[in-house]
Amino acid sequence: MSTSLEDLKLSKKARYFIKHTLKGVKNGTTKLITLEGTTQASKTTDVGFVSVPLMMQSEQKYHFIAGVDVAAIEKNYINDDKVGILAMYDNVKYYGRGDKDDKKPHLKIYMPDGSYKVCRIFAFGKSDDWRNFRTGTYGVTILDEADQADPHALTEAMLRGTDVRILTLNPNAPDLPVYNKINHCRPLPKYIDEYPEQLLNELNLEPYD
Repeated sequence: MSTSLEDLKLSKKARYFIKHTLKGVKNGTTKLITLEGTTQASKTTDVGFVSVPLMMQSEQKYHFIAGVDVAAIEKNYINDDKVGILAMYDNVKYYGRGDKDDKKPHLKIYMPDGSYKVCRIFAFGKSDDWRNFRTGTYGVTILDEADQADPHALTEAMLRGTDVRILTLNPNAPDLPVYNKINHCRPLPKYIDEYPEQLLNELNLEPYD
C-alpha cells in the first residue's frame, strides 16, 4: 500500500508545496521548481513523494533523477526505510544494476494498466554519465544538489524536461549558474509575504514555458 500525504510528517508548507506542484504541473502552469534549504529542510522527502505521481501523470515514458553520484541518490531518494521512494510507493521497483531493457540504474513505475514509466538515475559528478541524458526526451527531470552540478549538466537538464524541471540545492554562492535558473521562479503564492522584498526583486526573469 502506497504512502498517502497524510501519512508523512511534513510541515503545512511542505504539504501545500506538494499539492500546489501536482496541480500546477497537471495544468501546465508549473515548468520549473526549485527547493533551496538546509539538509533538514525535507527537500528530498517532498521531491521524492511528488515525483512518482508526476511521472505517472506524464505522457512521457522516460524521466530522470541526477545527483552528485548514484550512491547518494539511492540513499536519499530511493532506499530510505521511511521516506524513500520504494518505501512510499508499492508500484515502484529499483534496478540498481540495470536490467535486460536498460543497463543503467533506473526505477520502473508500474501503471494500473500494466505498462510502466522509467526513471533513469544519473550522476553528474561523472561527465561520461550525465552526458547520456543529452540525447533523450524526458518528462520529469530532477537535479539533486544542483548547486554542485557541472554547468553543462545543469543546462542539459533544463533542456530535457518537457513536463517539469525540479532543482534542489543547499544555500551557496549567489554567483553560481543555478541561481540564474532560480530567478525564473516565484515563491508559493500562499507564502509570498514571508519573502524579503530584496529577494523578490531578484526574481526578475520570465517563468519558463
